[in-house]
Parts: sequence; structure tokens; C-alpha cells
Amino acid sequence: MAYKFINNFETTLTGAITAAATSMTVANAAGLSLTSGEVYRLTIQNADATLYELVDVTAISSNTLTIERGKEGTKAQEWASGSTVLCGLTAAQLAQIGDISTALTAIIGA
Repeated sequence: MAYKFINNFETTLTGAITAAATSMTVANAAGLSLTSGEVYRLTIQNADATLYELVDVTAISSNTLTIERGKEGTKAQEWASGSTVLCGLTAAQLAQIGDISTALTAIIGA
């Protein structure tokens, strides 16, 4: 699996989703595209950003995104229509970058 990133991606849910939902429809998925083995890690959050869930987008069909729920220890939960969906760097992704940097330093000996 390879993470994809997109700058300044933010949209909203156009319909509510249950905690068991495996897809979500957003107002605008323009700019998102995936090839085999790629995923986007997106954040779904409430209006004041006090609740959030991290999901992986594994497929895209127009504005409908196929998702894997509850990533990085977050809990799959119900989300209301209008909830914010955005793409930002997460703690686990930054940790992976740090691990890669440490491994490269060990190999290069710098």
C-alpha cells in the first residue's frame, strides 16, 4: 500500500454514514485518483473538529469513495451529512517517514 497525498483537499459528506458504512459520498472528489495499491488517508470530522475518524480511501467512483474505517486507533462512528472530509498528514504517516529516514541514515552512515 502506498499513500497518496493531495494539497488542500477539503469537502463535505453529502449524506449521513453509519459506523458500518464502507463508502461515503462527498460533495466534490475532484483531484482524487488512485491506481492499484494506492490509498488516501482522509479525516472525517465534526464542525468544531472535536470528533474525528481516519479512513483509507481504496477506490473512487465519481464522488463516491470506498473506505476502510477506524485507522490509527480511531473509532468508526456515525457521521452526519455536511461533516468535513479532508486530507492531511497523520501521525502514523509521519512516523513512517521517520522510520525510513532512520533506516537510510543507517545505510548511508551519515
